[in-house]
Amino acid sequence: MPSPTIDSTIDAAPSDVPIDPVSDAAIDAPPACPTSYTTTLSSTTSRYRVLATAAAFGTHHTACNGHLTGATHLASLETAAEINELRGVLAALGANQYYVGVVQQPNSPTTTSNWFVLTGAQLPSGFFGNSNDDAPGENNEENLGALNTGDLLHDVTGDVAYPAVCECDGKAIDATVAGFIP
Repeated sequence: MPSPTIDSTIDAAPSDVPIDPVSDAAIDAPPACPTSYTTTLSSTTSRYRVLATAAAFGTHHTACNGHLTGATHLASLETAAEINELRGVLAALGANQYYVGVVQQPNSPTTTSNWFVLTGAQLPSGFFGNSNDDAPGENNEENLGALNTGDLLHDVTGDVAYPAVCECDGKAIDATVAGFIP
């Protein structure tokens, strides 16, 4: 038979605190982003900024990272909904290809394998419209991603000048994936 002292002590204990008290609101809220990040999508809490001036991948990579260190980077597109919504936004802006934060691990066995977003997640298969290492004006070392508004992701070298999309999601760039950037 249970001890009445133990049972009454447990029964008299105060109830648990609510799951999301006010002191936890900052954890659940989207990150504070630079005011220039004005584009939002319904599929994510991230905010985006389009860099409309065409430049090489490295220039855009540096610019996006510098907007808010540890929270901004080239857009790391992790879901089909995010890709499709962003394609719709970009299609209205005129250019057909934009650098995003997608990179392939060097020496991958196929053109469609081992693609990662800059924040570390592996890119699910089926997100590429062209991953054949033969885009016009490119060479056969196309290990970076560009979002094409008429298709999906294309593999590119990073040498050709395109506009870019930056993302503010409060996530830092994964060090291992950053090491894949040619």
